Amino acid sequence: MLACASFDGTVIVWESLSINLTHWDQCASLEGHDNEVKCVSWNNDGRLLATCGRDKKIWIWEKINNEFECISMLEGHTQDVKFIKFHKSLPLLFSTSYDDTIKIWQEEDDDEWKCTDTLTGHDSTVWSLALNNQGNKLISVSDDKSTKCWICDSPNSNGKWRCNSTLKGLHSQPIYTVDWSSENSYIVTGGGDNNITISTLGDNSDGNLLTLQYKLENAHDNDVNCVRWNPHKPSLLASSGDDGLIKLWYLIE
Repeated sequence: MLACASFDGTVIVWESLSINLTHWDQCASLEGHDNEVKCVSWNNDGRLLATCGRDKKIWIWEKINNEFECISMLEGHTQDVKFIKFHKSLPLLFSTSYDDTIKIWQEEDDDEWKCTDTLTGHDSTVWSLALNNQGNKLISVSDDKSTKCWICDSPNSNGKWRCNSTLKGLHSQPIYTVDWSSENSYIVTGGGDNNITISTLGDNSDGNLLTLQYKLENAHDNDVNCVRWNPHKPSLLASSGDDGLIKLWYLIE
């Protein structure tokens, strides 16, 4: 299944029943947001779909047979919600916002969700975040041109997240997008300087610090809006930009 966010305030869900995914049919149109929907995220088993938007709200939809039902609406951010991401294995949802914060939401037994933590430290809009494969570290990127690493010792027991390190200098303009490879340690970012960077996270006596490994200068002719690693081919990277292009990159080590 594929969910698409739209400027018109709706989310369209598509489904493909063909083995090679060559044919897709629209199976649902989700309405509820007051205006532009910014991001969507499926949980690990595909049962839940989260949507967020300019109306400062997050909606949680449950797929029941072939229909979607809103089971919770989360309010807590004071400005646009830019990005949402489910934890890979735990009933946690992460959201970033124009209000400069990251919020962490946890599912209760009655299908309700509550905010369990608010992460502050960025000086401007938090555009995106990415989790490592173990789900105990996350990287956030911001309009303040910084990249932050956050760590939680026990995310499965409502543990608190703390900022372990802050790195500036990966980009000379706002950083809009980040992704963490599930197969290796590579963290990729894209920003308003048209560049893509690939870094690794290492341990030292002061904590975990990002180390720049590769920089793809002028990867696009305008802002780099999204970067994503292929989940099955760890050396394959996709990027999209304001130049209207989608590019595929192959990392040669």
